[in-house]
Amino acid sequence: MAGRGKQSKQSASWDRFAELMTASVTPKAAGRGPRPPRKAAPASARKIVAPAAATTPTVETSGAPSADVIRAWAKRAGLPVKAKGKLAQSGFDAFSAAHG
Repeated sequence: MAGRGKQSKQSASWDRFAELMTASVTPKAAGRGPRPPRKAAPASARKIVAPAAATTPTVETSGAPSADVIRAWAKRAGLPVKAKGKLAQSGFDAFSAAHG
């Protein structure tokens, strides 16, 4: 009856598990209260960042205008253009025709 010994060993471990799960457990950090809130850094220690200047996109050094430049021009010209993603070929063509 080798299996019987294993079974009783398993049930003993389950009994121990059940005992541990139902026992009242105190946290390790008992006695310590909650953390105090963080204090804000003094104004003298804060990093001051200048606001970014409003700039218009520039032409890339390769001579070909960037999609951002064409997109900004198309918006000013009243052409339909997406805010993100690949710029349509018609946008490139219209820019080339106007600046050609």
